[in-house]
This record gives sequence, structure tokens and C-alpha cells, in this order.
Amino acid sequence: GVEALGVFNQIYAFYTILSQIGVGGVQFSVLKHVSYVQSDLDVASETTTVALILVFALTLPLCGLGVLVADRLGVLLGSADVGVGVAYVMPGLIFYAANKVLINTLNGLRRMRVYAVFRAARFVFIPAFLIALIAFDAPSNTLAASLTLAELALFLWLVIYLYTRVVPIRMPAHFAEYTRAHLSYGVRGMLSGSLIELNTRTDVLILGLLLPDRV
Repeated sequence: GVEALGVFNQIYAFYTILSQIGVGGVQFSVLKHVSYVQSDLDVASETTTVALILVFALTLPLCGLGVLVADRLGVLLGSADVGVGVAYVMPGLIFYAANKVLINTLNGLRRMRVYAVFRAARFVFIPAFLIALIAFDAPSNTLAASLTLAELALFLWLVIYLYTRVVPIRMPAHFAEYTRAHLSYGVRGMLSGSLIELNTRTDVLILGLLLPDRV
């Protein structure tokens, strides 16, 4: 119904903005550095692995904080359902950030056909899980869990494919060096993605503050 769609849109607005903050621009750094070492898959693997560890370190606290304040967000927006839904999508931020890194590794290695498939897969998984939740008569305030389920499914597929078919599994020998490079480059690029997403979602958040879910 219309009210459920209003709840979903407000949750999705928070999700898209926080996802850009959570990934910390590290995905841009991966794209840059992997593209420089296309012929050295060992280095590409180390670069990707460090980036994954970084985004997990960034998004796990963000996820925990989001769950803790979800109820307060619901109060702020005058909708308990939004608060419940925000708690359901917080784990999705972790996998969304990891997926951005892994997909950009494929981009940097110029595996463009596979890159296109994985980019498109998210927009197949989300409606598929959404339809499944509706089919099982899930409460409307849990429908946003489709975002988390989609990112989890995509993450598992990406990890299996990337580390078995593209790059070897390697723990980085120079962890601190890779970390500095990713953070330095990522922080400088983070605001661009965050502000673009904020620009497209500000109207939804403002309406959520002032008007009921149905509107």
C-alpha cells in the first residue's frame, strides 16, 4: 500500500546516504590502485583484501550505532515503522560497502562483462527478495530487509567468484602501507558520493519530518 511505500522510501533515503559514508571512499581507491597493477594479480588481491578489512572496520560501528538510534529516528520522523525498518537495513550497509570494493576490483582489472553482470545483479536481487517477503506476508515495516538480503547474497556471490576465478586469496604483506593509501585517497573522494546521494534524498527526508508516511 501507499503507506508501506512511504515507509520504505524514508528508510531507503537513510540507507543510501549512510552507505556512502560507510564505504569511506575506499572503493575509489581500489579502482585506482587495482587499475595500475592489472598484470599483477597478487598485488591486486592484497589491495582488495586490505580495502575489505577497512570497510568492515568502518561499517561495523556505523551499523551498531544505526541499530541503537533506529527507534529515535522513528520518533523524529513520527513513524515507528521507519524506526523498525532502519534497524533491518543497518547490516546491509556492511555488505553494500564490501560489494562496492569487490565490484570496483573487477572494474580495475577490466573484467567489464562480469562487472556489468554484478552491477545489474543488485537490481534483480532487491525486487526478488521484496516479492518473497510480500509472498510470505511479512509486516510492511520489515520489507526494507530486502536491501540487506540482496547485499548479503551479492557479497557471497562476489567473494566466491572473485577469489576463485579472478584473484588468489592473499593476506597483505604491507598492510599499513595499503591502509594509508586507501584512507588518503578515499577520504578525499568520499564527500562527492555522499553529497550526490544527499541531494537526491533530501526531499524524502524533509517530507518525512513534516508529513505522515502516506504522503
